Formats: sequence, structure tokens, C-alpha cells
Amino acid sequence: MINSQDTRPQPIPASSLAKLSMNVLLPTPLWLYAHLAQPQSLILQIIFRVGFSLPLLCELYPALKKGKSERPTLVLSFLKDLPQSASFFKLHATKRLMDDLMTFNPRPTDIVVAIMGMTGSGKSTFISLCTNEDVTIGHNLTGCTQEIKIYKCPWSLDVDIYLADTPGFDDTNRSDTDVLTDIATWLTKSYTQNVKLNGIIYLHRITDPRMQGSAKKNLFMFKKLCGTSVLENVALISTMWEAVAQADGERREKELINTAEFWGVLIKHGAKVDRHQNIRGSAIRLLKHFVKNKQMTMSIQKEMVSENKDLDQTQAGIELESEYRKEKEKFTRELEETRRMMKEALVARDQESAEMLRQYEADMCRKVEKVAQDREQLQISMEKMHAKAIADYERRIKEQQARIEMDKKETEKERERYRKQEEETKMALISLRQHQVSTDALQREKEAIQHKLEHTVQLLDTLSVPDTKTTIQYRTRSTPGPNRIQEHICLALQGPFYYFIGPAKDQ
Repeated sequence: MINSQDTRPQPIPASSLAKLSMNVLLPTPLWLYAHLAQPQSLILQIIFRVGFSLPLLCELYPALKKGKSERPTLVLSFLKDLPQSASFFKLHATKRLMDDLMTFNPRPTDIVVAIMGMTGSGKSTFISLCTNEDVTIGHNLTGCTQEIKIYKCPWSLDVDIYLADTPGFDDTNRSDTDVLTDIATWLTKSYTQNVKLNGIIYLHRITDPRMQGSAKKNLFMFKKLCGTSVLENVALISTMWEAVAQADGERREKELINTAEFWGVLIKHGAKVDRHQNIRGSAIRLLKHFVKNKQMTMSIQKEMVSENKDLDQTQAGIELESEYRKEKEKFTRELEETRRMMKEALVARDQESAEMLRQYEADMCRKVEKVAQDREQLQISMEKMHAKAIADYERRIKEQQARIEMDKKETEKERERYRKQEEETKMALISLRQHQVSTDALQREKEAIQHKLEHTVQLLDTLSVPDTKTTIQYRTRSTPGPNRIQEHICLALQGPFYYFIGPAKDQ
């Protein structure tokens, strides 16, 4: 006899994973979860070996086919659904996952390319076109890239191209020291694990009429990070040609190429110049130039790893230190001038101007103090940078856990609120039904009384003097009561020899 019941394995929702027995989850090796971001062939083998059910495999496999940048979301969702008793396990698994994001392990045949440039130059858009992944794109002066993120661009059977999205040195939310520290941490960490770059794409928006101060600073820092020996593996790419007149774009491009302090020096040492047309075909064409490139060692990698220099002793650190020194001198001069003007305002008893100058003085003092802090943070070794990165990851993990717990509490509050609303709705429906029943009963009673009254009138008419007729008037009155639904009918009878008025009753 054939069993008609469907016995095919059904996928388990992510929320149901938390209900799996902890006797299965906790003994499973920690690296099982931390390595969910590894190639899917490995994860499939692991899942089979530890005895996970086929439904769980059906749930995980579609997400594992996506890019590496999307896999951590799956893992974090899985870890979030585990019970509170597994908090220690969740903390360390998430830590391993975050560490994998910072130090990935490409194959020897893979290509690694760093994408650099100012905030808003089109780095995230370029990566989105290359990878077909949804990369967060900013639409204002606030940068969306606040850490190094790696995106995989499948290229061939033996080669994948990894694109490193880096923050710009003009980020409105972070200091240049923080940006340099993040870039240096990732470059040195990767270098110590024998992961080297094959090239760098530096993006510059051609819509800028001239090279502004922030753009110059970003370019100078880029030069110091690279050094001159690796510039043959650098491509200087202008973007946003669709947003500028062709003649204006060509004039600005020519100025960039011919000016030594802009692109001129870089081109002299072997850097290539090209244009990006903001379509996928253009992005892929630019990547082709790096497929046959040899691996390179950037100046900051050599200085911090091989020569064991602190960050402030590297060429990039020295350049940033010089910028900070200039800023401090500028702010100090402005502070002195402000104090002089404030004294003059006090002598002249101009209290309004004096108050404005006090606020400006306080602002200048904060800026001077911030510059001093940024300069001090440059004095850091590679080991301390890596330790700081781990500490930052742990802090973010704890913040993520705190947000998860807060979300749980908010969810419980919402559930309680909805439960109360549902209870109130039920009570209201019951009251409404009772009111409807009472109204229906009253209507039936009314109809019965009216019928009896009509019958009584007919009877009285038959007993009356000829050519006379009994008249009947009745009206419904309300008496105080719940919802004012208790009603009675008043009756008025009038004939040739009698008059009666009173409450109408069944008797």
C-alpha cells in the first residue's frame, strides 16, 4: 500500500534552530560556525560529518551560494537565535566570524585589489557593478565605508578577484588617524598571513572642478601608503563622466595628468590612467588589467612588518603628523587672535561680541585638543594595532548582544501590548454581541405589543358607538440603565365614552 503522506524533508526556519537540543549544538566544534564564510564545499562536508539533518542543509545552502559579504548575516542570525545559556559560545563564535572578515584566506591563484579614493568618489558603486552584490552606497558627505570590507568577484574556475573597500581620509565621522589605523591594520594583518595585493584602483570624481584641499590630502596619503616601487600596479580612474560635459571632463583629466602634485608624479613612476563609465562592462574591463599582475608589497607593509616601525614612523604617519602640526599651528594662531579680540570687546564693554568670542574660543580649544589626541594615537605599533582591532571587535560584539537583548525586551513589550489589545477587543466584541441580543429581543417585544394593541383597538371599535372610532398613540421611552437599552411603550386609548393612558403591558 502506498503511503500518501509527504515525507520529503522540509527546511527549518531560522527561528526554529534555537530549539535544537543543546546536546547537539554545544559539542559541535566552534570553528564549524566561524567558518561558515569559507567555500561552500567545505561547509557541506562539515554539516554532513557532524550529523546535521538534511532540512538544516536545505536551509543553509541557498545563503552559502551568495557572496562572502552576505554570509556573515546568516551566521549572526543563526547565533542570535541560540538560547541565553549559549552566550559564551555565541560571543566566541561571533568573534571568530569578525576575525575572518578582517583576514580572509584567498587561494594562491586569486587576485586581491584595493579600492581607494575620497568619500563619494564611487568606490561602493564600482564594487557593486563588479560583484553584483548590494554594497551600501552613500548619497551625502557622510561616508558609508567605515572599515575595510572584502567583496568577492567570481572570475574563472581557478581565479576569483577580491575587492577591498576602504574608507577615505575625508570621512566626516572619523579622524584621519582612525582611517589610517584601520587601513594599516588590515594591510599588515593580511601581509603577515601572506596575503598580498595585486593592485590598487584609486578613484577620483571628474565632476570636481579643481583638486580641493581634502582631495589633495587624500592623494598625498595614498602616495605615502603605496611608495613609488608599486605604482606600476596602480590605476588612477576618473569616475562620473556621465555627470559632466565631455569637454569639461577632458580638460580636468588633462590637468590631473599634467600637474606633478596631482597625478603627474604617480604616472611618472608607472601608474596607469583610465576612465570608468559607470556600467558593469566598464568595471570588468578595468579589473582585467590586474589579472596578470604580480603581487606587491606596499610601503607601509614593509615599514611596519619588516622594519618594525610604529605607525607614526612610517611615511604615511609622518605625512599625517605634518598635517596635524599645520592644523595645530593654524588653530593656535586663531585661538590667540580670538583671545586678543575678546579682551578688546571686554574693554569696550561689548558683551554680545565678547560672548560670541568666548564660544569661538571654546571651539578652538576643542579642536587643538582633538589634534593633540590624534597625534598621540599615531604612536602605535603593529602589535598594538592588531590588539586594538580585536578589542574593537569584542566591543562591537558586546554592543550587538546588548542590542539583541534590547530587541528581545522590546519584542516582549510589543507582545504584551498586542495581548492586551486583543483581550480588550474580545471584551468589546462580547459586549457588542450582548447589546445586539438585547436590542433584537426588545425589537421582538415591541412588535408583539404593537400587534396586541392593534388587536385591542379593533375589539374596542366593535364595542363602541356607531360612527366613532378608538384612537391609539404609543411611543417608546428610555429609562436609565446600562447603555440605556431598557425601554417601555406608553399607550393612549380614546373612545367616545372613555380615555385611558398608561404603560402598555402584555397583561
